[in-house]
Amino acid sequence: MKKPFLIGLLGSTYSGKSTVGRFLKKTKIDFIESDKIVHQLYLPEKRGWQKIKKMYGQRFFDQQQRLNRKKMGEYLFSHPAELKKIETIIHPLVFQEIRQKIKKSPAKIIAIELIKLPPENSGIIFAKLLLIKRSKKNILSQVKSKKEEKYISEILRQQKFTGQFDFIINNNQDLDTLQKAVQKITIKLRS
Repeated sequence: MKKPFLIGLLGSTYSGKSTVGRFLKKTKIDFIESDKIVHQLYLPEKRGWQKIKKMYGQRFFDQQQRLNRKKMGEYLFSHPAELKKIETIIHPLVFQEIRQKIKKSPAKIIAIELIKLPPENSGIIFAKLLLIKRSKKNILSQVKSKKEEKYISEILRQQKFTGQFDFIINNNQDLDTLQKAVQKITIKLRS
């Protein structure tokens, strides 16, 4: 069986990665959302949940033992060394799940949404990289409170994308414009 053609779909928080992924899915390109994988790993008693619990005890958990991702995120993004520790624990679990989803997918082309590229030893090698850019102003227009604005601003400050990208989408207009940009890219990918 031939290996699928993998597309890395990168962008900051609120850049529109999931929306672009849904548009790609409409064109028969499989879409793996790493954020959904993380949500699954953080469910009670799952591997990610267990690792966070072991590191931090009850600090980020409610009375029903659910992980409060927002509370944990606020802490981690204001403590970069702790964020790096969590990434070294959680990212390998996410990459393992992504590899399993790739194996199970019958698709010839698979787009994988990420906030950062996996290391070379992850076993995930992309044929193409797609960056979704969105202005800070447009991202913050989606934020509901001043506290959340401060939190998202800190995330955006830490999320920098450098390197060689095969495609770049500027997602600062309406959904129709975004969908047309995705359609142009899918035509290039299939040619």
